[in-house]
Parts: sequence; C-alpha cells; structure tokens
Amino acid sequence: IPDLDKVAVAYDTSPWSVDMSDFAIDWITNRYKLDVEVKRFEYPIDIVDATPVASQLKDYGAKVCIINSFACLLVLEAADAIGYSPLWIGGGAAFAMPDFLRSRGPAKTLGTCGSITAQHRWSNPVLDKLNNDFVAMTGELFPPEHTMFGYSTMWLTKCAVEFAAHQFGSVDPENIREALATMEVVMGDPSDEGKIQDNTII
Repeated sequence: IPDLDKVAVAYDTSPWSVDMSDFAIDWITNRYKLDVEVKRFEYPIDIVDATPVASQLKDYGAKVCIINSFACLLVLEAADAIGYSPLWIGGGAAFAMPDFLRSRGPAKTLGTCGSITAQHRWSNPVLDKLNNDFVAMTGELFPPEHTMFGYSTMWLTKCAVEFAAHQFGSVDPENIREALATMEVVMGDPSDEGKIQDNTII
C-alpha cells in the first residue's frame, strides 16, 4: 500500500480478541519491524452501537485496519455509514464465517482480506467428509469457524472410550484418562475410523 504510515488495530475485550491483537502488533513492530505507527482501538465485547469506534478509526485515518472481534460486522457497517473504507484485515476467524459474506454481500467484501478458517481443505479425508456433509445438509459455503474443534473434541472422546475398552477392558474414568494420555491418533480413510493397532487409533 503506497505511503502506508499507520495501522489501526481494533478489537473487543474478549481474551481471544486481545490475544490476537497483541500478536498482530508484536509481528508488525518486532518480527517484521515495519516502519509504521500502530494504534489500538478497544471496545466492549457486548457493543451494540459501533459508530463511536468507527468514528475514532476514521479520525485516526489509517489505510489499514486489523480487526479481531466477534462484533466485526457491526464495526464495518458503522464505518460504511460514515464513509470510512480502509483495507480491512480480519484476524483469526473474523471474516471467515458464512455470516460475513451473507451479511455484506460480494460488493462489500471488496477491500477486505482475512485468515483461513479451521475448516480449510488440506486433503484430509475426515475433514473433507465433514465439510461436504455440512454443505450438503445446510447449503452453507462451509462450516462456521470452530465447528471442527467441537467435532474433534467429541471424536477424540469417542476414540478414548473405544481405546480404553479395547486396551483395558473397561471404560472407567481412570482408563479413559489413561487412553487419552497414551493413545496416538492417526489420520486415515473415514471407512477405517476407529480401527486400533497397538497404541494407535484411526
């Protein structure tokens, strides 16, 4: 971006948003040592009217705004209303949710960029199957951010129960804890899911 001299970092007060913003600022100033001014814009996690935040951002006048927030759509819409249109960079999952495209539409996603979601396509047969099933069932573009984390948690619990029953002959809590500590989960074809060999489970 020509003549980039400052970057705004906007975020809500949730731990996730604060951490993501801290990382972004650290990378800008310490890792990449960019010769730009960086300013923080923090707002409550339960924000309802983002006009004051958008006004502060506009007054600051940064051509780039990194936003880490569950309320990022409120801020972008408020910025639209007052004519502030920087390059928006969505940290974490900020712009990687179906709601973002559905709410703003293709035209208003121009001038934005964002990180990839946890549901990215990595030639992972289990993840691909989950993605495809979700899209077929809901008609969405892809699962919302963090869906895979919830799925993974339940899947690992299922693996631990099966591993404990196979290795220890019991699914008592102690055996499940031991299974979680000792089993090695490996990726494989969905048709092989749950197969156990030695200390590995697919």
